[in-house]
Amino acid sequence: MKRNAKVLALMALMAAGTASAATEAGISIINIASAAFDIVNPDGTTKKGDPVTSNPVTTTVKAVPNFTITPNDGVPLGVPNQDLPGQEQSAVPGQTMNFPYVVNNTGNTPLIVQLDPRIASTNVDRTDTQIEGPTSTTVIEYSYINTSGQKVILTDTNGDGLVELPVLASGAPLNITQTYKIPLTATDTQKYGANPVGTALYDSSPVVGGVGNSYTETVLAPGGTTQLVDNDNFNMTTVSRMDGVVVGPLNDPDGNGTPTTPSYTNDQGYLVTPTATDSQSVSPTVVPSTVTFQNTLQNTGNRADVFDLPAPDMSQFPAGTTVSYTTPTGTALTDTDGDGVVDSGPVAVGGTFTFGVVIKYPPSGTTATQVAGTDSVVVTAVSSNDPTKNNITTNSVTVVVNAFDFGNPSSTDPMNPEAGTVGTPVAGQPGNPSTPVTPPTTCDANATTPKAAVPVQIVNLGSVSDYYSPTGTATITLANGGTRSVDVTYYTDAALTTPLADTAADTETANPDTGLIVSGGSITLYAAVVIPCDAANGPSITLNQTVTPGSGGKPLTDTNDEITVGTAGKLVLGKFVEGGTGGTTYGTAPYQITAPSTYGTGAGPEVAPGGTINYVIIGKNFYNAEVRNVILTDSLDLTQVNYVSGTCQVWSDPNNTPANFADDVLTSKTCTVNAPTTAGVVTTSAVNAVNLLAGEYVRMNLAVTVK
Repeated sequence: MKRNAKVLALMALMAAGTASAATEAGISIINIASAAFDIVNPDGTTKKGDPVTSNPVTTTVKAVPNFTITPNDGVPLGVPNQDLPGQEQSAVPGQTMNFPYVVNNTGNTPLIVQLDPRIASTNVDRTDTQIEGPTSTTVIEYSYINTSGQKVILTDTNGDGLVELPVLASGAPLNITQTYKIPLTATDTQKYGANPVGTALYDSSPVVGGVGNSYTETVLAPGGTTQLVDNDNFNMTTVSRMDGVVVGPLNDPDGNGTPTTPSYTNDQGYLVTPTATDSQSVSPTVVPSTVTFQNTLQNTGNRADVFDLPAPDMSQFPAGTTVSYTTPTGTALTDTDGDGVVDSGPVAVGGTFTFGVVIKYPPSGTTATQVAGTDSVVVTAVSSNDPTKNNITTNSVTVVVNAFDFGNPSSTDPMNPEAGTVGTPVAGQPGNPSTPVTPPTTCDANATTPKAAVPVQIVNLGSVSDYYSPTGTATITLANGGTRSVDVTYYTDAALTTPLADTAADTETANPDTGLIVSGGSITLYAAVVIPCDAANGPSITLNQTVTPGSGGKPLTDTNDEITVGTAGKLVLGKFVEGGTGGTTYGTAPYQITAPSTYGTGAGPEVAPGGTINYVIIGKNFYNAEVRNVILTDSLDLTQVNYVSGTCQVWSDPNNTPANFADDVLTSKTCTVNAPTTAGVVTTSAVNAVNLLAGEYVRMNLAVTVK
């Protein structure tokens, strides 16, 4: 903004209310002098004399042109400053910017302000980057709104390369807009800016009111001989460029399964199954000629973009296989931006674009062996705004020639075993939740019963016959909290009488196998395990199974089938006296408690009055599950004995050696003995107030004296 002392003084007067505006140039100021006086009378008195006037003197007001453009940029005034802009905005590449300014005639004569629209002119564009015009890469646009509310774009009316505002009367401001464009090539955090450089023309001999003035003279800097230029109005635009793209299965461009697109049928009638891991697949059961996928990409940037779809690597596929990109209706995509790569066409910010991926196998000569297995097309979407921003997704074709499926029989689709579900024995077979299998009461390492089994199904989805060899192990949860792994045996009947044999179809190994299963055929087997005596109750047996095809293909696994074990056993309570003459065990095998050394179940030795009798009471959990809130109770005849002391502990027998107390382990569970009531009842507190695990026992020691 340009100022001088005269203008500042004039502005001060205007602010004080002594003048509303500078006197308009060209106006004639006429001055006539006058005089008033008194006449002295002879007696010394006075009287008014007749007024006297002079001749008129005329002065014409000189034109003092001046103007301002605001807002200004940073100090000092008069020096363009691109680092301290007066206005700042942010934008994305390709965005059109509009910055408002006010042009004000601060002189006393009408004038025309000229603005330089040429980007390359001194002080117009910034020095480190180059903006573009909205319609031309070299010309900025200036405009204003007229009294009719219409936008008027300034033009060069006199052919000097500058655009002209309409005539501004003295003291008249005009709101204008400077418009330019951020190049599409702009990078993130890059800065762009422009400066509305203004000069002015006026008439040094103006006609009062401005009508008929000839605006040809250059406005000079106040008090100087150089042209007045207002060029300290830099603005700044900081680029926020976040180009980006994701591409994934149909309607799930980020491929993360939120949501996972439901399976859909493609143009060839194949079921396409998307995943939550940025892929989708089909599994034809015959040699395909064409397979089509639908994929969706999304513009995750902050400006419109065109996404290239370069040709994918097809080396996995048989020679001669081609791939093409189409619209969802099958029309081939084209190269819309002329860079030699087919693309999506413009996609708005946040917008999506769905396209087809069409795989065509060679028209002849393709055999089942050539296409068997899984081949994948990796689709890449590349931002045209920034080619470093790209994303991939995978479309897989698994041709199920020499292919199969394995899992639990499906209740709805006999050709689709459910390997991903938890299988349990069906009703009527031991081991299912409604009929848990009961462990035996005696332990026999060579036992072959009882058995429990889970039905499994093998389906030949290939186009040729094949045989399959199942193997498996079962992890058994034991009543003492440990685990044991045993082998799984496969049977062909639900009664578990006919084990799977090694057939003639299997010429390489001695493993049991299914024999040849024709294309589309299936077999149901029964994966069985022998239930040991120490199996814990609940769904405590998990089967880990693998089926290997005879054709040498990839094995399939099923690792979560469960067998439910029922509750078996009892809680046994034995009481022993020190020096007892009876037996050293209590109960019937296998639920027997052995007496500690020197104790017995029968009569104890004779004790004289005042002598001590020691008792041991043991309550042991022989169930294959925990028992809870265990309380031991003993009744003393207080007319015969006096209670002396009582202790209580909880032990476990991890090695299952009931006759050997030396290897038992004292647990961290606590219990106490309550002194007898008046009726002589002695009790223990509930063991930890919760449970005894299988194999754990409570031991209460009591000492009394004979009265």
